[in-house]
Amino acid sequence: MGEPFRWQVAEIEPIKPIITEHQAHTSLCECGCQTSASLPVELLKSNFGPRLASIIAYLAAVLHVSRRGTCEFCETLLNVNIALGSVQNLLEDTFEALEPDERQLENNFLDDPKNYDSPMNKG
Repeated sequence: MGEPFRWQVAEIEPIKPIITEHQAHTSLCECGCQTSASLPVELLKSNFGPRLASIIAYLAAVLHVSRRGTCEFCETLLNVNIALGSVQNLLEDTFEALEPDERQLENNFLDDPKNYDSPMNKG
């Protein structure tokens, strides 16, 4: 018997974002003092998780998608509504966080003479 005819179809599950709500309660003591819980500072830096931030950075840095295009992508494909200013803030934070690594890569590249030893660099 021969090999069966095979036909594969790729599909993506509908994307449903995971929204996590964090709550910090305030209590009033009998003496009238108010005590409020606080959320971790790291948590308050952004409303967006690392995977969403990575997608947005990829759209901007690699694919050169505009900020408005990024908002539309997030809303249409990821089911996440994000404001234009939030995209800009997220990109600024991401690029700032990556700056030391970028500098180190540049320095390592420039310090290595092998990076200049190519036929194009020979006069």
